[in-house]
Amino acid sequence: MVTGIFLFSVGISILALSVWFRFAKTVLTAAIAQKVLGLALLFMGGSSFFLGLPFEQQVQYLLFDLLLIGLSGVIGALFAARPKILSSLVSGLILLLFPLHRNLLWPSYAPSGLDPSGELLLSVSNGKLSPSIQKVLDKWDVRAIPAFSVASPDITNLDDYWVLDVPDRQASNMERIIAAVTGQAGVVWLEPNEILTLDHQVAPLRNRNAPSLVNDPGVAHLWGFDLMEMEKFYQLLESGEVQVRQKALIAILDSGVDADHEDISDNYMSTKAAYDKDPLGHGTHCAGIAGAVSNNGKGIASFSLDNEFVQITSIKVLGANGSGTQKGIIAGIIEAADRGAAVISMSLGGRSTQSRQQAYQDAVKYASQKGAVVVAAAGNSGQNAKDYAPVNTPGVIGVAALDTLGRKAGFSNTVQDIRMAVAAPGVQIYSTIPGNQYASFNGTSMATPHVAGVIGLLKSMNPNLNTQEVFELIHQTGAEVADGDLTGRVMVPYRAVQALLENKVMVPPASE
Repeated sequence: MVTGIFLFSVGISILALSVWFRFAKTVLTAAIAQKVLGLALLFMGGSSFFLGLPFEQQVQYLLFDLLLIGLSGVIGALFAARPKILSSLVSGLILLLFPLHRNLLWPSYAPSGLDPSGELLLSVSNGKLSPSIQKVLDKWDVRAIPAFSVASPDITNLDDYWVLDVPDRQASNMERIIAAVTGQAGVVWLEPNEILTLDHQVAPLRNRNAPSLVNDPGVAHLWGFDLMEMEKFYQLLESGEVQVRQKALIAILDSGVDADHEDISDNYMSTKAAYDKDPLGHGTHCAGIAGAVSNNGKGIASFSLDNEFVQITSIKVLGANGSGTQKGIIAGIIEAADRGAAVISMSLGGRSTQSRQQAYQDAVKYASQKGAVVVAAAGNSGQNAKDYAPVNTPGVIGVAALDTLGRKAGFSNTVQDIRMAVAAPGVQIYSTIPGNQYASFNGTSMATPHVAGVIGLLKSMNPNLNTQEVFELIHQTGAEVADGDLTGRVMVPYRAVQALLENKVMVPPASE
């Protein structure tokens, strides 16, 4: 209803302005057209606030329509002296254009951008659908399914979420359904359940000739170890100063992990058998970076000498084609937190259509309350990461990628507007892939598990560290890089560990 009023008001505004300019010399007609225009603009502005859409897109919608209305006035003035048939034809064409802005501005609401088995995520008071909400759902034949199950419902409202499955025949009414549901009593939040896809590139090997304290042959391809001063890190571990208080579990939320890989299996804990295979290879590559078995004479090394600090597990949230849904990723965060993960590593994401995504925020908050630190890739589009989820979620540590020269990788999103962000190597990164094989990939996906691995070690030393404390350890001890204003500082593991041992890092007070 509200959407109809809005669109009708836009159309009447265009028509009224065209008539006003076309018949400017006819006093009575022009006066009527002016009054109709004023009323139509009033209705347009008022109804826009009840469309149930994010504020930023609401403003885009209004600006586009006002521009279109103004254009109709200009054309009306230009054609005022033309034959009536020509000027009417031009005004009519403009009138026909205005509905197209839904596709121009909000392509995310098209069915192809949403999970076809559940296009929307709805949060309601006390987790119960009110009669008015159910009435709206019944009108459009929308099916509501409980979205999330949590082990600790007393600390979260995640169990108040529902997935709304809109039938294909109602897909063209998506905006009307969103507006109708949003206006009902008991609705806390409504957002699209978007589909996200992976984006990484196979890359050539890069060699290094530096000596190493670990005997894994693949270290010869780990150029990032030089950037992160890993030999100093291994020397610190060898000194015996670093003690494990509790082995930290790092959950890789991805396409699965090859649990039988020769360089992973001894450092892997199975969560579910279904998660222990990786048809894509992406999750296995990330798992090796974060926690490959070091000093076993095979493959690569990670952030340990004796593998006593961390353990890897897999939470499969992506399919064999590398795609997943917002709901599935949030469910993965919940599952990882409920299984005791100290670190949740997400080398995934996509452009966000929302200025705020409440479900991600609730999930990250839940994980933090359960003791987990959430790390996410900045994204590979060369854009500002503030427009990409889940890295833009408050409480997440974002990771940008550096190239072999220590500069921002050309593909890496920038993190200047992400509250907690660091940088790590993300170009020509050599790691494990299924079938006891190894390969080199590019991507912020590869930078992220570097950070997750070090955070896991820090959490094994002090399990009580929270996200802000971990970030300050890595940030304050990080090294400045050429593009640091866009990437953040590069992580230097030995400095972070030394600072924790000496209790040197100051954590600023939490901001409101």
